[in-house]
Amino acid sequence: MQMESLLNALTDLKWPIALVVIAVLLKTPLSKLLVLISKIKYKGLEIFFNNKMDAIRSEIPPEELEIDEKNALESSVGGEISDLSPLNRISESWSATEEMVLEKLTDLLPPDNPDRQNLSKNRAMTLLSISGALTPSEQGTLEDLSDFINDLKRSPEDPVTESMGIKFRELNTYIQKKVFH
Repeated sequence: MQMESLLNALTDLKWPIALVVIAVLLKTPLSKLLVLISKIKYKGLEIFFNNKMDAIRSEIPPEELEIDEKNALESSVGGEISDLSPLNRISESWSATEEMVLEKLTDLLPPDNPDRQNLSKNRAMTLLSISGALTPSEQGTLEDLSDFINDLKRSPEDPVTESMGIKFRELNTYIQKKVFH
């Protein structure tokens, strides 16, 4: 009798167990696929997935984010980077921002200031954060972009779409304008 109950229980659980096994085996491909899904619609129910770039963009007035797609593909030093992958565009864009912050703080700090003499990209970003030069909203955007970059460095296998690259570039350009204009 006990064996029959066990067999019945296993029969009832075979599909849930199979789904769990499939999910575990296909975890990486499924996670890469899920990142690309922006909307699911089923019988009148619609679910939108807001990615991190959209969440950051929602905090900035739209008129301050205007950038055309052609400009989004240009490097901050004026060269074309349209032949680079979205991940490389994001990395180049962020590196340009770090260089600009370093240059700006080097110009602002007196030559005999110890902070100027030991200034690195990371230190410059920290000094900018504590300087009060940015509004809380701008500072939040800068921190969100930094977190996004750090997430990419920790998980380089996660897919980065063309759209994400353009949105990052747009937000990064916004920060560059706020810091240097």
